[in-house]
Amino acid sequence: TSQMSVPCGAIMIQQDSARRLTKPSDTFHIIQIEFESGGSVELGFDKEEQCLKWYNAILNIASTRGDDNDGWINFVQTQSKLPYSEELECDCSGSVSCLLAGLWQDRILRLKDGCLYIYQDTNMPALCVLFLHGYKAGTANCGGRKYVFQLYSTNQELKSYFFAADSEPEKKRWLAALEFSVEKWIRLN
Repeated sequence: TSQMSVPCGAIMIQQDSARRLTKPSDTFHIIQIEFESGGSVELGFDKEEQCLKWYNAILNIASTRGDDNDGWINFVQTQSKLPYSEELECDCSGSVSCLLAGLWQDRILRLKDGCLYIYQDTNMPALCVLFLHGYKAGTANCGGRKYVFQLYSTNQELKSYFFAADSEPEKKRWLAALEFSVEKWIRLN
């Protein structure tokens, strides 16, 4: 809706991954974006003009994005498909709790080159990757939970992420690693 301004994620759009699921006479207009790994997401619109505007924008992005031009994105995509159990060099890794949809859930994190890979299981690919450009790390208070830290941005349009470590030293380790990783790869002046 127009009142929702915080993005909940990002979708990598590949060529030929989007299609319209509606006929011009339908009252609800849908764009389906299929994922390379299977599954899809649907975007719904009340007005055909809105749907066409987004559909054309998605097709334009997909057709102008050359895989050769996105070396960094391709690298991160490749890394995210590897299970956590594969030993990779990184800035920091370990188990934490993440605040997701109002509930604390156990997750496994791997921090590498300004990207935070989030896993649910050590033998599965990453659930998602957070690109930390524009983010800072800091201590937070969240519902009385101990050892909470957050990733936040001064840009109010970007979502904040909350994590809880098992101890104060573990929290400090994560904060130092996040700061180091972001500053090492992403210069924010």
